[in-house]
Amino acid sequence: MSKSNYTIYKNEIRDLRKLLDDEDYCAGFTKGFHVFLAEMHMKLVSNGKITPKMLKAIHDGINKWKMFYDENEVWKREKLLKKISKLAQICEVHYFASDKNWKLRAIYGIMEQIKTRGFVTKKQMEWCNAVYKKMPKKAK
Repeated sequence: MSKSNYTIYKNEIRDLRKLLDDEDYCAGFTKGFHVFLAEMHMKLVSNGKITPKMLKAIHDGINKWKMFYDENEVWKREKLLKKISKLAQICEVHYFASDKNWKLRAIYGIMEQIKTRGFVTKKQMEWCNAVYKKMPKKAK
């Protein structure tokens, strides 16, 4: 007689339940990812077959959720938000209207991504650095 998923994956079920109930964290999800995690939770609870790839995806999702609330990650996120908001303030003053609009939209999009997902891609960071380097020296 094999053990049920509930006894084998007790911790994963508990953590997935907490993750899916966390409205602040789940607000940044795409609908597809939220549905995927909910389906994984249902498979675990209903004693469905769990492949190693599914288990890895579950662990990755749980680890990202735990890191989202880690003190060091929160501190890094706040520090990054301060830098990006400073860049937005400088852009508002020192760019012409046609150039300013799309750059500010991109900057505010990056700020929203930091708030909801907790990270910025390498390309986004490089773009922010390039925009900052083009600023006049007085603005910095």
